[in-house]
Amino acid sequence: MTPQQELIVAQALSILYAELKTGGEALQSPQAVRDFLRLHLVREEREVFAVLFLNAAGRVIEYVPMFYGTLNETRVYPREIARAALRLNAA
Repeated sequence: MTPQQELIVAQALSILYAELKTGGEALQSPQAVRDFLRLHLVREEREVFAVLFLNAAGRVIEYVPMFYGTLNETRVYPREIARAALRLNAA
């Protein structure tokens, strides 16, 4: 990505986060989730296991890339996901 594209993606993520956290449209459809994740993952050069922590209304509490992998595998530890969900009081 060019520096200008990086800036545009960062600005889009900032606007999207603000909207999702302050009562805007929740992630209610697969398309909305896909668009949200596409913005986050477009810059990744390796496999990422990320978690979207949501509240009961479907609003994003936090997006956390938790585990990074290689070309063909990523080790995932469910206890770490559960620990983060409890810490964030996610639904």
